[in-house]
Formats: sequence, C-alpha cells, structure tokens
Amino acid sequence: MSSGRENDWVADLSSLLATEEGIYGEILELSRKQSELVRGRDAESLMRVIGEKQDRIAKLGDLAVEGRALKERWKAEKESVQAGSRAEIEARLKTVAGLLESILAEENAAGAVLGRERAEAVERIKKLAYGRKVNKAYGGPGAPDARFTDSKR
Repeated sequence: MSSGRENDWVADLSSLLATEEGIYGEILELSRKQSELVRGRDAESLMRVIGEKQDRIAKLGDLAVEGRALKERWKAEKESVQAGSRAEIEARLKTVAGLLESILAEENAAGAVLGRERAEAVERIKKLAYGRKVNKAYGGPGAPDARFTDSKR
C-alpha cells in the first residue's frame, strides 16, 4: 500500500502530463493551421501562428524543468505505484507520445511544402535572371548598349 506522500507525487505527475497533453494538442492544431497558411501563402497569419507555437514551446520548456524530477522518479518507482495510477500515467504518456508523432508528421509535411515552394521560387528567379540577360544582350531596336542586334527586323 502506498502512503499519501507517494500519491502526492503521482498526482503531481498526472497533472503535469495533463498540462503537457493540452499544450501539445494546441501545438498540433497550430501546426495544422501553419500547414494551411504555408499552402495559402498568407505570410502575416503564418508569422502569427509561428509566434503562438513558440509561446507554447516555451511553456513546455518551463514544464520540462519543473517535471524533470517527477519523470525521473516515475522511471525509478513506477513498478511500486498502484495499478490504477500506473495505468493512468502510462495512458497519459502514450497520449503525449502520440501527439508528438502527429506534430512531427505535420511539421515534416509543412517542411516538404516549403521546400517545394523554395525550389519553385529559385526556378522563377533563375528564369527572370535569364530573361533579363537575354533582353540586355539583344536590347530593343537600336539600343546603344546591346551587344547583339537583330538585323532581320
């Protein structure tokens, strides 16, 4: 049988994990919004969503510091925790892990879209640069700085 003091740290860990679940859920939703905005090319809204995500990530950093000792204790003592409490904590850990996997998948998808957008932008820039070089080389009719002139016009 566990003492009330043991139940306190288990309850604290459960509360911490519940808070993490909520924040990771918010980050997942923000990641989904981010993906939509990347596809829609709405830069202002995209920056706002990224800022909101950074705020949530900062909260997770604070929680990680606060919860480090609880999570270490969990690893060391989980077998001695009552079965019901142990099942609850393990379910919360599994939920958090699932949220993290979903966030990573969403971020990877958004990164792939950004990579394609970047490659397309580079190609457009190259085409523009090439077009400018051609225009400069041939210039307009009788252009004084043209290296080549089209004599068949």
